[in-house]
Amino acid sequence: MKKTIAILLVLVIGMVGVFAVSVYGAYANDGDDTLTLTTTIAGRFGLKIATAAVAGDTTGAKITSFLGLTSKTNVPFTEEDLTETLNVNYMNNQKGTMTISTTIAPLVASVTVGEVTSEVDSLGYTVNVGSTSYTVNDTTPSATVTFLTTPVTGMTIGAVPFTVTIASEDWLNAAADELYTTTWTVNLSVN
Repeated sequence: MKKTIAILLVLVIGMVGVFAVSVYGAYANDGDDTLTLTTTIAGRFGLKIATAAVAGDTTGAKITSFLGLTSKTNVPFTEEDLTETLNVNYMNNQKGTMTISTTIAPLVASVTVGEVTSEVDSLGYTVNVGSTSYTVNDTTPSATVTFLTTPVTGMTIGAVPFTVTIASEDWLNAAADELYTTTWTVNLSVN
């Protein structure tokens, strides 16, 4: 029996050595570890047509300026002032080639009789963007104005100034008490 107890003790002690976990086993001799940092940047883009241009020396200041701009949605012309100077302000972080453009048409006075609306007169005008002029009138009823085409690799914020000048001859020949209107849809696209 002593032999059996001795054999069992040897087996138990041997098995404890096989199944035992060292207190120091969790401490590996490894001087390196890894940490992976990730984020996803959301797309940010926008346009504002305003009398003021975005300003600032840093991206943060320009974003604050852009957000503080008041969009100009209506431009009334008067006999004393047939020219308006505005800015297309933009903000975009979408990669690719950014284009800001619109299609313009003359200001039109219309009359509606029953369900039929007819154009009775129009006023031509010229849009100047930098050194490029775009004119619409009775003979050129539409034009595509390109304000900006530029590559974008990260946040891009800026302004493109432009002027709109009503054709003075059209203004002088226009009928009294007619409302002349046209609407632009300015687009920012990235390809």
